[in-house]
Amino acid sequence: MKVITRQMRANEAAAKWQMVWERSLMTPMQQWGKKLLALGPNPDPDKVDEIIGNGNWTANTCHVCRRNVELTIEFDVNHNIRYRVCTACIVRARRMLADFGKKAPEAIPQENQK
Repeated sequence: MKVITRQMRANEAAAKWQMVWERSLMTPMQQWGKKLLALGPNPDPDKVDEIIGNGNWTANTCHVCRRNVELTIEFDVNHNIRYRVCTACIVRARRMLADFGKKAPEAIPQENQK
């Protein structure tokens, strides 16, 4: 598990853009890559979105509620699948578990009751 923020996604955007588009013969893609690099190592996410023309490269979408949020917890399900959950959904899940535990404490395994 690790914390992911929209800022972290923006910080990675230039390097990821270069990986995807560095061999492109499409001049606009190369120009956008240069503009992203010019923003420096800690770019404003809104500026990244403006250069690219959409928010896909800085989006931090919760896979539960589908909202684009500032902070998520990323679960590495396997080497190819990562699942992000926002703090609101984690709090909701914790409440659900607590309520369930009150109704049927014997149903919760011992290792999960700490």
